[in-house]
Amino acid sequence: MPNASDDSTAPTREEKVDIPQSVPQSDEQTGSMGLKSLKNYPAAIFFILGNEFAERFSFYGMRAVLILYLTRVFMLNDSTAKLAYHSFIALAFLSPLFGSVLADGFLGRYRLILYVTILYAIGQAMLAVSSMTSLLQAASQPLSYVSLLIIAFATGGIKPNVSSFAADQFPPHMTRERSQFFSLFYFTINLGSMISFIVTPYLRGQVSCDGQETCFPLAFGVPAVCMCLALFVFLIGKPFYTRKPAQSAVLLHVVQCTIYALRERFRRPRKAAKMDHWLDYASPKFNDALIRNVKCIFAVALVFLPAISWTCLNDQTGSSWILQASRMNGHVGSFTLLPDQLSAVNPLLIILLVPLFEGIVYPVLNKRGFLKAPLRRMLYGLLLAIVAAAMAGVVQLFVKRDLALPAENGNKQVLMYNQNECSMELMINGLPSGILEARGGMTELDVSCSDRVKWQPVNCSFAAVEKPRFISNANCDPRKGTFYVIWDGISAKTTSINYSLDQGVDSITRVYLIFESLIKWGENATLTFWNGAEQVASVQVQGLQAGKRIDLKPSVFGRNLLSVILNTCNAHGKSCEEISLGHVQLHMGSSVALTISDSRRFDVATVVPGYSVSILWQLPQWVLMTISEILFSISGLEFAYSEADASVKSVMSAIWLMTTFLGNVLVMIISGSHLFTDLVVESFFYTGLMVLSALLFYYLSRCYRSHKADQQL
Repeated sequence: MPNASDDSTAPTREEKVDIPQSVPQSDEQTGSMGLKSLKNYPAAIFFILGNEFAERFSFYGMRAVLILYLTRVFMLNDSTAKLAYHSFIALAFLSPLFGSVLADGFLGRYRLILYVTILYAIGQAMLAVSSMTSLLQAASQPLSYVSLLIIAFATGGIKPNVSSFAADQFPPHMTRERSQFFSLFYFTINLGSMISFIVTPYLRGQVSCDGQETCFPLAFGVPAVCMCLALFVFLIGKPFYTRKPAQSAVLLHVVQCTIYALRERFRRPRKAAKMDHWLDYASPKFNDALIRNVKCIFAVALVFLPAISWTCLNDQTGSSWILQASRMNGHVGSFTLLPDQLSAVNPLLIILLVPLFEGIVYPVLNKRGFLKAPLRRMLYGLLLAIVAAAMAGVVQLFVKRDLALPAENGNKQVLMYNQNECSMELMINGLPSGILEARGGMTELDVSCSDRVKWQPVNCSFAAVEKPRFISNANCDPRKGTFYVIWDGISAKTTSINYSLDQGVDSITRVYLIFESLIKWGENATLTFWNGAEQVASVQVQGLQAGKRIDLKPSVFGRNLLSVILNTCNAHGKSCEEISLGHVQLHMGSSVALTISDSRRFDVATVVPGYSVSILWQLPQWVLMTISEILFSISGLEFAYSEADASVKSVMSAIWLMTTFLGNVLVMIISGSHLFTDLVVESFFYTGLMVLSALLFYYLSRCYRSHKADQQL
């Protein structure tokens, strides 16, 4: 793990920031993770922390619901949605390279952070407005993409500069406070992301707006407000800031040295004496210290090649894993966990586990000779990522088995539900096909569109009358089924509705309402659904078409067992009666038919089963991936920074950011090419990719020769 005096203890994975080059590295500061000198901090620090907390809440709050926004609002398929999502993430990790150069070489950190924060707030506000699809209609999707483009560029100005700007606020004599600050900075970022992962999915899933059962405008609006708050906090801290002028951009010097060396290498005559290393051709135009540092940068970059596939897997926790969770059962006792809320596990575990690893795990294992070198920790991090990817694939196997499938082409699903006191003999094309039991019997028929089906009452207390046959090729859509209810009485009349075979999205339960007749209940009758003392839905009975669908979403708290009440009144609003019909249990993703007979018989028939695989089965892969992040990501930065001189540590941050950029580009290529249509196959593909990456990393790390003896694998 990094020393406390090293900026590598700052945020993991996405918060890889430039180490302030003035922070000394000393053994006395190792492990000083406390905040004992908090009261001595410069006032400017608290404005920067407030700004960073609000900015991270804004970014992660928006990101938490983004993949569901693309699939639920714009109806993109999983592959296309992942292409758009990872394009945004890739750009968000490429732009910090330009942000670092602009701050170091041109604008200075304060001005750049101020400008991009304004741009950031504009982008978030645009995204909130663009999600109002009923207002913007066709313009909503392109405006959303423009908003994401602005946000991706804006975050690139903040990400590489804010921690260095904070370090600038400490006077030279406050070296200990400055090193301690990064623990507080790290905690602030993870706290902001954890809270946003809980709050914004709740706003998305539990509030209805814009004519939808969900409310993406609110889920994006709160991050937009937070970004405006971040701007306000940053501005009011202006009188307290120490602002250093722009200096030379180290990254530019590294690029110039590299290009010059390559050009000179191929310009030299073949008979000319060869240099020991191709970068030596940059001499004498560039000094030996810079050339030596650039050699170190390329050596470390080679070892970091497997990090591309690691970030490829790691960043899919915000796309593939959320899509997987959206097809799982979030009911946990009397609590409902929304699919995008599970992302809060990562920052929560980071906050808890990093101090544990720093203070207990590493010291104990180091005494026994384990996990001393960062490269060894990184290898174990890759191995844990392999297990996490495999577990995600196994979970997807069970999720896939749980999904409702359409009928085969040329076939149709038919459900027969019998409320009659007679059993019904079913016949298909004149051949017996079983008995439909009386009083709540239900059977499923998977019939050809050309089949003729009829039923005959049997075991009746009255004379049996053969019913007319029905032909199931009407509306023969393999994605839709037909539900037939046979009512009680000698006539055994029927009502049929069509229903979607797709399972409900956004954790909803689809409820189809079927009354035997409407006139029975009066023109003022209403059907209401109650979750305890809270009314969650109300439907006017008169004029209600058979099969009217209402979507009921689960409450975060409670068992989601809804009471169904029928309120009837005569034409004058008098002689009202409140009839308690029964209860309906909400199952995430399910579709149910509520049948209400004239004799007040109330039945609930499940026509499409809900998701049965518990969302808690995702927790092990989240835990393993978070520990993998601690071992691989933080240790990777520690290794990179320990290998580089202070003058080029910002370039090491750039190299790490590039691995994340390339990892997301790899996901874009795989998703954009629609290489995999089966998520199970895709999950195990990434498992195999991680195995190859671990083998490559083992080979590269064994070949790596460090100027520090303790950095060998």
